Amino acid sequence: MPFPEPKGHKKSLLCSRLRIFNIQQGLFTVHPCFFGKQSFFFFLVVGIRYAAVYRANRSTLGFFVETNALGTFIGNYIVKFV
Repeated sequence: MPFPEPKGHKKSLLCSRLRIFNIQQGLFTVHPCFFGKQSFFFFLVVGIRYAAVYRANRSTLGFFVETNALGTFIGNYIVKFV
């Protein structure tokens, strides 16, 4: 071991930092079965008929389209919540 073994609180802090690093490292690896999902970034087109647009509230339709776009960002790890 090149570094001395930490003791007490420092040991638990080091272990938690290593655990977080391993989790972060695992999130950004590309698995062969998910390669298609991680390599392509696209928005799904949501089809809404003219009658639905004519009678619906504009803010409701905007909320529906924004929710679909947010789902695309979350699927590709772009959205970061602070």
